[in-house]
Amino acid sequence: MKVIIASQNPAKIAAVESAFNLAFPNDTFSFEGVSVKSGVPDQPMSCEETKQGAMNRVNNAKIKLPNCDYYVGLEAGIEGNSTFAWMIIDNGLTIGESRSSSLPLPPQVIDEVKKGKELG
Repeated sequence: MKVIIASQNPAKIAAVESAFNLAFPNDTFSFEGVSVKSGVPDQPMSCEETKQGAMNRVNNAKIKLPNCDYYVGLEAGIEGNSTFAWMIIDNGLTIGESRSSSLPLPPQVIDEVKKGKELG
């Protein structure tokens, strides 16, 4: 089965590979990262904006590489003084959505984000 990860970030690709292999140990997958636009600012600053970025990545990956088995969009964001991520998985029949837990950010990191830097 072909899994498209809507990112070329090696850490995100590795995380998706690990999750699929743990969730489906008896299945064989091929994974491919693809660069697509999120349609939101580089540093999303709300839960809604972050979720929309993950969904946009999935939709744009489906356009770029149609007819694959799974599409995965990951987007990290900030709201208030915390960071979190949204994960969207689409298999053509069902869309799964999940939000990570929130992690507090140190004040100096928040100050840098307010100056325009991204968390990375």
